[in-house]
Amino acid sequence: MVCSGNRCRLADGANQAVGSMYRFYNDSHLERELVVSGLSPAIWHAVSTKVSGAGVAVGELSLRQEEKDAGPREPDYQAEHAELSAIYAQKAPAQRLKLGQGARREAPVAYAPGEEKTWFDSIHENDVATTLRTKRALPGGASVHVWTENGAGVSARQADFLAERFAGSVYPLEVSLLGQPWGVVGNPVFAGFTIPADTRDVHIVVTPLRAQGNAGLMGYVWSGNALRNLCTEDAKPCQKYQRSNAALAVFLSSEVLARSAAGEEWHERSQGAGEALSTLAHEFSHLFYSYNKRYKPAVPVKVETWEDEMFAQSIAYLVLADTFGGGRGAGRDAHPDLRPRADFERALDFVPCDFSRWNGASSCYPKALALGALMVHQYGHQLFRPWLESQNPGAQAVSEGLRAAGGAGYADMLERYAGTMLSAGAANVAGRYGYPAKRVVLPGSPLLPQGREIQLPGIALSADKPLIPMDGQYDTSKQFSYIGNGIWTLRVPANSWITLTKR
Repeated sequence: MVCSGNRCRLADGANQAVGSMYRFYNDSHLERELVVSGLSPAIWHAVSTKVSGAGVAVGELSLRQEEKDAGPREPDYQAEHAELSAIYAQKAPAQRLKLGQGARREAPVAYAPGEEKTWFDSIHENDVATTLRTKRALPGGASVHVWTENGAGVSARQADFLAERFAGSVYPLEVSLLGQPWGVVGNPVFAGFTIPADTRDVHIVVTPLRAQGNAGLMGYVWSGNALRNLCTEDAKPCQKYQRSNAALAVFLSSEVLARSAAGEEWHERSQGAGEALSTLAHEFSHLFYSYNKRYKPAVPVKVETWEDEMFAQSIAYLVLADTFGGGRGAGRDAHPDLRPRADFERALDFVPCDFSRWNGASSCYPKALALGALMVHQYGHQLFRPWLESQNPGAQAVSEGLRAAGGAGYADMLERYAGTMLSAGAANVAGRYGYPAKRVVLPGSPLLPQGREIQLPGIALSADKPLIPMDGQYDTSKQFSYIGNGIWTLRVPANSWITLTKR
């Protein structure tokens, strides 16, 4: 497509077969009219993509919920976080003095299976009585502990599955890719009030998270659990946001874990096993994000909800392929995110989601998964560490990761996603688009002595017809028209790509 100003023309002899794609970028800060000529008579579709403004700031709580259920929205803890930061800032000088005089912090506790412990559920604001069902050694000398709420009906087999897969796959892969989920605290507001820098043990708390009206909740982490528990030190009544478990803890829904097909006993390839492991990998990655953005730097980095959640969806997608390597389908080895009615297929339905307005609404999880998976299939694992360590928020952070892996940034990636969805159903797709097979190889290390190779089968969309919103308020929106005279006049948002194809 040859363009001059706001006029473009398909060159004589250009391939106008179904599936051929044409792009135009509006690099101005104003919406523009675009006139395209030379189009053959047919129904033409166009998708515009724009990088929206600053997104909603992430809170203390990072959760995962299902799109189909009316789950909780992510609570707005910004006011509470500000008050809590003020409390720690006020106490910080005295605490630093104590540490300078040799005051000791709490030593790690060695738990044995069968021991009981009470955990604080930050979403429901209540105590949960649990029993340690199993523990496993993690590479490097730490342990993963699986605690289940008393009476929740979690079997020994289910607890062992979580412990084994976390120790053998989720933990070594995510730590190899991202570094440690906890370490030295550089933020002066919290220095002296956090769990020790060498904390490595991870605790998985399995409890009926859906029993109190949260129908879609799959799991969550509370970043405040990395702080010491102020409620044990202050005489005044304890506030919900001052409660802390003082541990690297992930809460999982026992209801999700227990799922299996009708008439089938639970097994390690059942629906519940896959969804619980996917949620565990997703939530565990939030601990890395919280540490690297909030606690580690001297000046905390602003984090937008959509980038935090898309990071978690993306890396969990890669990690789960280490256990479920069958790609898209309904079989036992199919990837949990690629099974029928899982997040990927939900993304092909109508998803009225704009990332910049994501404040916990569940409809954005499918789109985040589909876009994140596209990043992994096209650019591999090398995008994650630069993205995680970026000192910039939102699209800038994602762009840094993509460029480090050989991409052109987030705006380009969003156009690739839109073009991929637009080309679905076509027999031939331009090489820029689609989910190609990807081979990810991690070298040998203390975490992965034999290294690790993960194969991601390509994802075919030739039989799909994604539903793309036609409302321009979203970061991805579609237009279509029958063109009989060869000319189509379109509106292109500021700083946006528009991609055309013939149906």
